[in-house]
Amino acid sequence: MYCRRCGAENSDDAMFCEKCGEKIGIEKGNEDSGNPDRIKEYAGKAKQFATEKVLPLYKKVMGLPWRVLIGICAAVVLVIIIACICANTKTTIDLDDYILVKATGYSGFGKAKVEIDWDSLEAEYRGKLAFTKTARREMGGSISRTNPFDYMKTGISVRPVMKENVANGDSIEYQWVVSEYLSSDLNCRFKYRNGSCTVSGLAAPET
Repeated sequence: MYCRRCGAENSDDAMFCEKCGEKIGIEKGNEDSGNPDRIKEYAGKAKQFATEKVLPLYKKVMGLPWRVLIGICAAVVLVIIIACICANTKTTIDLDDYILVKATGYSGFGKAKVEIDWDSLEAEYRGKLAFTKTARREMGGSISRTNPFDYMKTGISVRPVMKENVANGDSIEYQWVVSEYLSSDLNCRFKYRNGSCTVSGLAAPET
């Protein structure tokens, strides 16, 4: 058997050309696809199936009252609509639920650090996030080496990170920095607003 692309000679049972990789063989299971006797046999089986299975079911359905038929059609349409809505609905992540303030030192002289509670976010969403079709198309093969949750972490931060000389009861304002591309690349939306946190947990100054 000769390759149609490069002309190289291959064994008769070869599926692909040993030289250029071109597909040259007939796929398994399709050896008889061009055999007239086989085609006739398959056509007969298809006709028998239609006569014994499909036609009786069709007659049974068509024999139902028209109101029942309308109800069935309406139910099918409703299921399709619901499925489409669910497929296009994105999970909303409220980032404000995952703000942490870690304070160390003494009240009045302490340090407060604003952080994102990545551990809680990961526990909730690592298995739920996925890349969109657009992201898979644009990122190509590299997307298979990237976890959606880790990808999300690269695009979200909060500032300021650290504030010094704080006391219990002080308020620290923070601002979210969320990259715009995340909502188009991941199957989720982000809800957030800039706000403030109250410092607590600092020890009383020693006298």
